[in-house]
Amino acid sequence: MAGGMYTKMTSTGSSLIVNPRTISKELEAKIAAAIAGVIASHDVSKLTTKLVRQAVEKEVRVSLTNHKEVLKRLMHQELRKLKAKKVAKRAAPEPWKIAMRRESIVKGLNRVYQLVRESGSFPGWGLHAIQSLYDLQAIEDGEILRLATLYARLIGALWLKEDRQADWAVGSIPTPTQLVNAITAVFLVERLGISHSRRVELLDFCDRSPAVYGAKELLGWNPAESSPPIDNMNGSSIYEQLTSALVLWHHSNALGISIGFTLPHLLQHLLLVYPYKGPGDLSPQEYEDQVHLVTTLVFVLTNHGRLRCETNLLPHEYFFLRHHIVYHLTQQNAALLGESLRALRCFEGSANLVQMRRGMAYLLLTQREDGSWVNESLQNDPNQRYFSTMQALWALCEPRRVGFAPAFPEATPILELHLNADIEVPDVSDMKNMCAVSLF
Repeated sequence: MAGGMYTKMTSTGSSLIVNPRTISKELEAKIAAAIAGVIASHDVSKLTTKLVRQAVEKEVRVSLTNHKEVLKRLMHQELRKLKAKKVAKRAAPEPWKIAMRRESIVKGLNRVYQLVRESGSFPGWGLHAIQSLYDLQAIEDGEILRLATLYARLIGALWLKEDRQADWAVGSIPTPTQLVNAITAVFLVERLGISHSRRVELLDFCDRSPAVYGAKELLGWNPAESSPPIDNMNGSSIYEQLTSALVLWHHSNALGISIGFTLPHLLQHLLLVYPYKGPGDLSPQEYEDQVHLVTTLVFVLTNHGRLRCETNLLPHEYFFLRHHIVYHLTQQNAALLGESLRALRCFEGSANLVQMRRGMAYLLLTQREDGSWVNESLQNDPNQRYFSTMQALWALCEPRRVGFAPAFPEATPILELHLNADIEVPDVSDMKNMCAVSLF
């Protein structure tokens, strides 16, 4: 008896260890290697536990009669390894018409930069272009990554040269509109690594106590205290007011600026617009504002497409986007179609949807020779040409994901309350308690 194992001589004179009381890690590794050898040299479909056991006992000279569970576990382990190797060898299916899409995106990027160069001054959509190009380079690679990065920095350089008389004057107190514009500009420009000359002054101004401006002065309402006003002085729809608040919160949060409300405070007001309405239930402008709210919410919570979103996190937004792609196709609205496709692509499994491929096919067929997209009735409008082109090329990209939404974990509790919002509206006091909990 040696080490708790009994030995006996075989007919060939070799020693066979029988009935080991325990299987050490070293012995288990030898058994696993022997099993791997048996699996590699036999047809897996014809293997039996008995055949493997006999072959392994002969190889490692250990009786496994009393250790069949160990044998089965190691067999399953090696079979899983074999399956994983086979899967790894398979070529991943190439995304649908990816070469054609990449060629189309490159043409679109070149056209966007040309539109900026053709403008007499820095265009009103210039900062939007900087943000869109920055976000695109973060999820793409190859030539698209190179061009998006290059053009974003070139447009940023053009912004620095612009004479901005309407901006916040040095040494003065900005108006609410100037302050919102300054927050947006600092956030977007500094993402490129370009230092904004007013950053320190902006942060000092926003750090004053008491604050010079609160959410009510900046937005016309405070999400922490009330719902968006229906009779807005500017004529803005409830969708536009929620979108503006979400964008301002996002930019301020990134800069560490407090504006008097949190993301959960804002998200509780989504109940006012659930369930989302179809184009027949709203005016054309209100419907467009609703689309912008839905897509902006998806972009903020997925860090502008870097994170994959599960459908049960934003089910209302997912089904709204999915069901209205066909409507945007019939309207031949490249801007709204591209924006909706970009947002829909953030959701798990959306790449295989028929609506997604139909939308991309339409965009591939309707791109102009100069690389742009634009409706016939608006072809002379540079703003519409830009937005249609930027949204369309974004819709054609194949993003690389780096994690899962939401980008801001404090949003999860309130979103969970909204899952059945169109069936049963949660008690307002519950939502306020949830918001309070999310602050800690």
